[in-house]
Amino acid sequence: PVDEAFEPIEATVYYADCNEYISLRSKPSTTSDVITKIFVGEHFQVVAKHGDFALIEYNDLWGYVLCKYIQPVR
Repeated sequence: PVDEAFEPIEATVYYADCNEYISLRSKPSTTSDVITKIFVGEHFQVVAKHGDFALIEYNDLWGYVLCKYIQPVR
């Protein structure tokens, strides 16, 4: 379920654009619990964005990542 503050977008494939990994978090906050790590280059679906965070689906897990560390697959 997409939080009302998030703007739903058409699901798009993105990849982790970082040095080593990004954290998939339980809430859109850098202090929330880490669900798992997404390593550089791995792909996932972005379903909504709001501010600094994107709501994503990764390997059947749902959570939030910082937008500055993701890029769309072209």
